[in-house]
Amino acid sequence: MESVSGIKIKQLQVDGGTCQNDFLMQFQADILNTEIHRPKQIESTAIGVALLAGIGAGVWKSDQLPSALLEKDVIFNPTMDTSIRNNNIIGWKKAIRQAQTN
Repeated sequence: MESVSGIKIKQLQVDGGTCQNDFLMQFQADILNTEIHRPKQIESTAIGVALLAGIGAGVWKSDQLPSALLEKDVIFNPTMDTSIRNNNIIGWKKAIRQAQTN
């Protein structure tokens, strides 16, 4: 995404069931070399749909959404050494090439 947009991604917001896995979130932070922000409320997709419906129905205004929905639970910071990160990425790309069929 960074190479296409030309914009450095400073953080990634996550949600859903898999974001409960601390190992996975730390690994993503390490491989992407960026902060991963996990909210306290991880089921934001369903809540987001409900909130959008409420905004559309005039129940809420978009600037009056509950701040509790934005509360962070954990911020995962990259800690992996650059050489280890690069080797992992090289290994991933090799695995993808080997799994491809033409």
